[in-house]
Amino acid sequence: MKMMIKTYKSIGFIPLWLLLQLFFVTATNAQCDDKLVDRAIEKSGNDALFIREFKIKQSDNDRKKKQKRAASIAKYDVRLNQGFVYRFNVENDQNSESKALIQLRKENLILASTYNTEKQIDDQNFDYFCKETGQYQVYISFIEGNSGCAVGILSAVIQDSTTVASFADSAGVENILYSGVENYVDIAASDIPNGKLEVSISRGSIVPEGGLYLILVDDEGPVTVNVVARDSMNRITETFKSEFKVFKPILPTVSLLGSSGGLIKKSDIVNSLTELSINNWNSNLKFKIKNFTISNNLSAEGASVLGNNRLSLRQISLIKELRNGETFYIKNIEIEDSNGKVYQLAPLGFIISD
Repeated sequence: MKMMIKTYKSIGFIPLWLLLQLFFVTATNAQCDDKLVDRAIEKSGNDALFIREFKIKQSDNDRKKKQKRAASIAKYDVRLNQGFVYRFNVENDQNSESKALIQLRKENLILASTYNTEKQIDDQNFDYFCKETGQYQVYISFIEGNSGCAVGILSAVIQDSTTVASFADSAGVENILYSGVENYVDIAASDIPNGKLEVSISRGSIVPEGGLYLILVDDEGPVTVNVVARDSMNRITETFKSEFKVFKPILPTVSLLGSSGGLIKKSDIVNSLTELSINNWNSNLKFKIKNFTISNNLSAEGASVLGNNRLSLRQISLIKELRNGETFYIKNIEIEDSNGKVYQLAPLGFIISD
């Protein structure tokens, strides 16, 4: 008997599973701390949907001699889809003697890199707009040949719920769950005449629902799903377990008059009942705007609104005083989920165009 667990993310009525088909080719035997992955994901931004990780570790058995070694390279093959923006981040272990870099290549042509060799600038991340669906190569290595440990991550930049839904029929990531989100898994096994499956989880809850299993987990970290198959005589015929990683949910984005930054007409703001909108990737999650501040400088105090998403008269007056080409920022944006948990989003920047 064969058992299998598939992961589903529910987006309204669209099951989002297998986001992008990714093929592992070759890598070092890296065992970097998973906390590096968590840090890289946090730095990728609220608009980034985590897809997979890349690890590299180069040891030096004789650090006292401080002899440089040939840099090890981890190579991965990934399949990217046309029309989507992908984000690559690299995070170094604090004890590493070298910094790592990520390169995206196609047929040995370097398309993008976190490190500019000419200017010797280490950006630690880059976004790549895919113009052609196909197989690409990700190289992660150290800038110098010293020992070190690092991880890189690949994410998809999510602009709105439509972008997320378009991933639904693509192949992709398994064994990823999100905290505080309804995660659905399909536990499949060959026929067990008059038998049954017993399913449990190491933490959180798992219950059958609509032919699938609904998993709820409160906190980030590893979790194990255990499956026991019994026959009609209640004898165990097979056991199976699958390890998952639980990450923080992808937070929604906030927009003003449909824009998350850039040029905006002052007249459109002044002549309407202007309010901030929440663009949520997962319709099963309910968020509301708790407060936000508008100022003409990120370091200035500005004018705040508490408890709703509509711009106050004071905030609109502040925008009225701005001239063409001047900027304002929406910052201190806090959103609250249905459980009362508060999240802070990145600030938005706008330039007055009239």
